Amino acid sequence: RNLDVSGMQYLSKIIGLPTRNLDVSGMQYLSIDYWSANSTALSVFLISPGPVETPFALTVPTSGWNRLDIPLSSFSPVNLSSVFQLKFEGNGDIFIGNLYFRI
Repeated sequence: RNLDVSGMQYLSKIIGLPTRNLDVSGMQYLSIDYWSANSTALSVFLISPGPVETPFALTVPTSGWNRLDIPLSSFSPVNLSSVFQLKFEGNGDIFIGNLYFRI
């Protein structure tokens, strides 16, 4: 609710396993399902050590769920073999359904 900035560390850190950065260099897309009734702005960032982060601005229609496949090349110069965080920036109420990397 009332999104400004929200970040996500990966599950290994949350459940107490040793922290390892994620190697998504063999993947081609970040897939995301999202919905909002009142947002006018939403960007997703991939972050690698440095930190190096690059945003991708999403179009936010307010009529139902949307699915988007974002080419990972859109996040250059992020090191795709060492991603440790996703960050969302925007406004309004955003609901994220599925979020995954794929070929």
